[in-house]
Parts: sequence; structure tokens; C-alpha cells
Amino acid sequence: MKTLLTLMFCVLAGTAGAADLSPGSNLAVSPGLEGPGDSHFTVTAYAPGYALGRISEEHLRLVDRIIYFGIGIRPDGRVAMPPQSDMLLLRDWHEKFGISIYLGVVDHEGAGSTPNQGFGRILRSPTYAERFRGSLDEALTAGPFDGVDIDWEWPASGWETEEYGRFLSSLAKDLRQKQHGLSIAVSPWQNIPWQASIGLSAVHLMLYDNPGSHSTLEDMQRDISSFVARTGIHPRKVSAGLPFYARGLPTHGRQWSQAVSYRTLISRYGAMPTEDTLQGYALNSRNTIIAKTEYALARGLGGIMIWHLGMDSAGPASLTRAIRHTATLAALSPRVATASGGGVPPEGQDLTSSGTGLPQTPKPDHTDDPRPLAVLSGRLYQSTQTRRRQQRSPLGLPDPVHGLVPRARQFLRLRMEDHWWWEHPDWPLFVPGL
Repeated sequence: MKTLLTLMFCVLAGTAGAADLSPGSNLAVSPGLEGPGDSHFTVTAYAPGYALGRISEEHLRLVDRIIYFGIGIRPDGRVAMPPQSDMLLLRDWHEKFGISIYLGVVDHEGAGSTPNQGFGRILRSPTYAERFRGSLDEALTAGPFDGVDIDWEWPASGWETEEYGRFLSSLAKDLRQKQHGLSIAVSPWQNIPWQASIGLSAVHLMLYDNPGSHSTLEDMQRDISSFVARTGIHPRKVSAGLPFYARGLPTHGRQWSQAVSYRTLISRYGAMPTEDTLQGYALNSRNTIIAKTEYALARGLGGIMIWHLGMDSAGPASLTRAIRHTATLAALSPRVATASGGGVPPEGQDLTSSGTGLPQTPKPDHTDDPRPLAVLSGRLYQSTQTRRRQQRSPLGLPDPVHGLVPRARQFLRLRMEDHWWWEHPDWPLFVPGL
């Protein structure tokens, strides 16, 4: 009987449409076009060109977006083209796993040191800006890219910060017209005009490399609250960056500059760390990654950013798996109540102008919750509110059922991978009406 019901459930799920069958489709949206009104939680991972060969299918099935990192800016203002071999591999990932692929553009020359190169020159010269945009269009057309990610570290003055904000707003508008998204990577202490974030698909906060502690949960909570309060950027635009590498602890006889990947630590010492220190290194254990993901969900953030996917371990020790499991279970369970009970303000509202200091902890908007089905006694029942809704999905099913299908598919797939899905208290999941 259990097998029959499972098959019937899978048949129903299989009719949900191709867009719902991509990895992480319970959280995915149109490439780069999500906004604060969406209830999606996106898992984004950077994938440097030198590390593409280390990224396995296991990890690719657990993320929503890959940012190819990255291409630089030539002295003439044009972007460099990625190697053809990388483009072919990215295209294969895009087609096989349905992952959104962003092209990462990087300028790490340093603040104010090269005003005549990179973004410093682009902001000062319309000719260079035009060359940049033209070459960027060529790169997007040549590859399987759904959008662009910019990592400029960093504007050197107030003038550059303001001009950078105007540049991002203009570029985001142009890209959106071509069905491409735009995201940026910033340090939590950087100043980004909130108006510039309105057209962005994500603002990736690099919440790591803090002297001494590297990247603790307390650091993350403090930096996110400070960044949102200072910049006024909508929390659902913010993606919390998590490190998949460790830093040496001077208090344990190592140099802070000594960095080693999580993957290397696991293979070197043969054990999955449960604490945030291991053999003199400061890292994020699986438990901390789960706690950070839960905090991002409760805080109403737009998702998680990973630096970088090639440093993850495989199997039960995988940090990417921990992130996806946490996000998926949250999507299937009632929303986590936030401490303050305050709502998320509308996009475009400057949080710093309220006069209340730090904003209240954002709470996700429930008005269009795609998860109104509750799991009760092993069966799915529709709530009274759901029964009153007359809106129908393209399948002719009640809208909540249509929204549940991709989430249930992801849930079942993850449980089968872990070999304990039959013991989960919410199993079996019966289709309403059967």
C-alpha cells in the first residue's frame, strides 16, 4: 500500500512542469528576477575556474545558482572571456541540473590604488563604461549565463560609492530587459546605497575572514544587523555568505593567514568536526552551518552564499547538504517565528530613517505563503483558509497543492539519499483526496 501511494504521489509530482523539476526547484525562481515579494530562499555557490573539476554532481544537485568566478576587466575596459572549456562545462551543468549560472566579474586591485583601471576607470569614463557593457553582453551571449555577479573590493571614496550605486542601478535595468539578473558581493562594513539594491537579485555578504574568530554565528548576527540598519537594504535582498574553509588560530600556534579547505580538513584528519576548532584551525562545523542557515531563514534573508563549492566534502559531512536539508525542512514545516514579531518592510523603504535604531527582526510575509498544507497524523489536510481560496493552478489543482509538489519532491529525494526517509515522522505523505 505504501509503495502504491508513493507511486501515485510521484505521478502527480511529475506533472508539475519542467520548471519544477530542477534541483532545488522548491526554492528556485526565474533567473535573477526574484524580488522581496517572493518567499524563496536561494542557495548560491561560487565556483572558481580553477576548482570546477572538484565540484561533484552531488553538490550541484543541492544548489540553486552557481557563480562562475571570475573574469577580470582589461585595461581597455572590456571583460575577459572565460576559457572555452569552462564554458562547455558550465553549459553542461546548466542543461543537466537546471542550475542558474551567473558570470562573476571581479576587481580586486584595491581601494583607490588603480583609479585608471577596472571599475575606478569605468565610473570615470563613459567610453570605458560603454566598452564594459558591450563586452559583457558578448560574454553573456556566448555562455550559458542567466546573470552577472560583480565583486569590486572596493569603492575608495564617497563619490565612488555613490557612482557605483548609480552604475549598478543602470546596469541592473539593462540586464533585466534582456532577462538577466545582477548580484553583487560586498563586505559587511561596505556602504551600498539602498536604492541601488532594488534592481539586484542578491547582495552577497562576505561574512568571514574576521581577525581571530574568522566566522562565528555571533559575528554573522552582528554583521547582518549592522549592515541592514546602516544601508537600509531590504533583508530579502541579502544573502549570508558562509565559508567552506578554515583559518589558522594564532592562539593555537598557527598563522591566521594559513587557510585550508573544509574538504582537506576532513580528508587529513579523518573525522567530521562537531566544534568550530580543529587542530588549531577555526572553521564552521556542520552544526554551525545549520545554525547559520536557521538564523538566515528566521531573519527573513534571501538565501545563503557559499565560498566556495569546490571546498566542500562529500557524503554526510557535506556542508552544502546541511544547508539544503535545513532550508527544505523549513519549507515543509510552519514558518519559524521571529523574536520581534515585526514584519518585513516594503522594498525601497530606508530602514535607517525610522528613528528606531536597529530594525526589528524581519518576519517573512505570510500573505502569499505557498505552504499552507499541514502534516497531521501522517496525512496532508488543507486548512480552512486554503479551502476558501478559489485560485487554481495551471494543473487545475488548488494553488497550495501545486506549490507543494516541487517541495515534496525535493523532500523525498533528500530522504532517499540519507537512507532514513521511511523513519521520518512526517512520512507517509498522502496526496489529499486519495
